[in-house]
Amino acid sequence: MVVQQQITGAKPKFPKFLSSNALSLLKGLLTRDPAQRLGGGPDGAAAIKRHPFFRGLSWSALEARQLESKFKPGVKCSLPGELRLCAFVVAVCFAIKRHPFFRGLSWSALEARQLENKFKPGVKCSLSVENFDKIWTEQRPVDSPCGTPTDPAYAGAFEGFTYVAPSFMASSMEAWGAAKAAQQQQQQQQ
Repeated sequence: MVVQQQITGAKPKFPKFLSSNALSLLKGLLTRDPAQRLGGGPDGAAAIKRHPFFRGLSWSALEARQLESKFKPGVKCSLPGELRLCAFVVAVCFAIKRHPFFRGLSWSALEARQLENKFKPGVKCSLSVENFDKIWTEQRPVDSPCGTPTDPAYAGAFEGFTYVAPSFMASSMEAWGAAKAAQQQQQQQQ
């Protein structure tokens, strides 16, 4: 609900280093009213292309990929982008596979999913939380229901709406109670 209110009502904050044209472009694109938004009128994308931020840009050259990027990241590898990423991933994978921790591991069997998982966590029932860290299990639950839209345009849209979802917790607790009763009964028989 808070995020919805911020999106629909809060004033966006822009960094101070933006030029006046960049700021104007962003404000135009982020205008909440679609009819007033830059590019949302009858001209469509042409209005965006005419914005002063893009003055001097040849859109046809851009679409034909004939413009050279002014941003040049500092890269020490001469391989093209995709190959550079691929080479990095291969190098990392190779280093991981050579690590002493994985000595004796058959990587081909692992990739073919032919290795048996030797770690078997102790799970008592489907609601078991023993294997989760206490920082998660001891947190207080926070209800964050999706609120009914507050925009007057949607007033009455949910009037008379009476659906109530079945309770997941109630059915889970019933299943847990039945499992616990069966476990106790089994222990008494032994």
